[in-house]
Amino acid sequence: MDSTMRTGWIPALIIGSALVFSGWAVGQGVEHLHTGNRALAVEGLTELDVRNEVAVWTLAFRRGSDRFDEVQRNLNLDRDRIVVFLREKGFTADEIEVHPLQVRDRPTGESAPKDAGLRFNGHGRVLVKTTRVDAVMRAADQISPLVEAGIQFESE
Repeated sequence: MDSTMRTGWIPALIIGSALVFSGWAVGQGVEHLHTGNRALAVEGLTELDVRNEVAVWTLAFRRGSDRFDEVQRNLNLDRDRIVVFLREKGFTADEIEVHPLQVRDRPTGESAPKDAGLRFNGHGRVLVKTTRVDAVMRAADQISPLVEAGIQFESE
């Protein structure tokens, strides 16, 4: 019986040692889990101006009317005025991207709400993409003549 008792303790001793070592290893892993994710946060009143290298300026505009041809004509005129304005400000054709015009017809008839507004609503978009950030900032400050000409800009 002595040899049976001795051999029964050996597997128990091996399994027990393995469990203790595994528990210790898992504990070390949990303890050092976030050591690679250290970060430093500095809070205060310091500001740093960062200079952009590319400017993307979206000039989105809209028109509405009960007549389709009027909406389309006004959108075309608005788009042309915007492109002329941008060319006068020194932007080249490579920097100006003209998007197609879109006109939507709202539902009419009995199912349409009575206070839905104008039947046709149109949208247009002209983008300026350039590395001349200062030129975009100056042009954006001088957009008042376009608004005075009746162009209704959307904010994006």
